[in-house]
Formats: sequence, C-alpha cells, structure tokens
Amino acid sequence: MVPRIAKIGILMALVLGFAATEAFAFRCPKLIGAGRRLAAKAMGGDKDKAIQLLNAAQADHDQAVKEKKDALHTSSMQKATDAIDLLVAK
Repeated sequence: MVPRIAKIGILMALVLGFAATEAFAFRCPKLIGAGRRLAAKAMGGDKDKAIQLLNAAQADHDQAVKEKKDALHTSSMQKATDAIDLLVAK
C-alpha cells in the first residue's frame, strides 16, 4: 500500500512541477505587454530605461522558449516587473 501511495505522490509532484514551468512561459508576454502599454502612455526620464528593460525581458523570454530554460523566464519576469515599477513609481 505504501509504495502505491509513494508512486502517486511522486507522479503528482512531477505534474505540478511541469505545470509550474509552463506557467512561467505564459506570464512573461503578459507582463511585457502590460509594460509596453504603460510605456506608451508614460512620460519622463524613466521611460527610456523601462523600455530597455522590456526589450531585455523580451529577449530573455525568446531565448527561454528557444532553449527551454526556466531561469530565463524568471529573469524575463523580473525585468518586466522592474520596468513596470519604474513606470508606475512617481
């Protein structure tokens, strides 16, 4: 009985792990798109830096999809979030 429960637990952990990995891939473009919409409306000195961060986030996302690396998705999301913070902060 215990081995069967252990197998089910391991299988569920693997399924959740793969689901979390795919979730990063879908969040990056949404964050980058939101940042680009904010940048289009923004004015000021931080706009240029935010656009550079968004371009770097897009490059990281594209490379992450190509190489299938989760660390690059995390980096992409962090850069997009930093860009949004720059655009929203006053």
